[in-house]
Amino acid sequence: MIIYLVSMLVIRSRRPQTPVWSIMGFAAFIVVLCDLVSIDELGSVVNIDVVLFLIGMFSIVSLADESGLLKAISI
Repeated sequence: MIIYLVSMLVIRSRRPQTPVWSIMGFAAFIVVLCDLVSIDELGSVVNIDVVLFLIGMFSIVSLADESGLLKAISI
């Protein structure tokens, strides 16, 4: 697992256009493939409140960035 994390960080630093969500999705696939979490347990392992919070937070930050609010605040 450590080797995977280090290799993904290296790939991300050399190819910054690689989306972070694709690396995270591949990591989740590896976890299921290695049977660290079974497919039946996925529903109980994923906390939907955290997922919804992160979606909301990333949406708000993206809107603030697109509108120029973050640039105005940083000046």
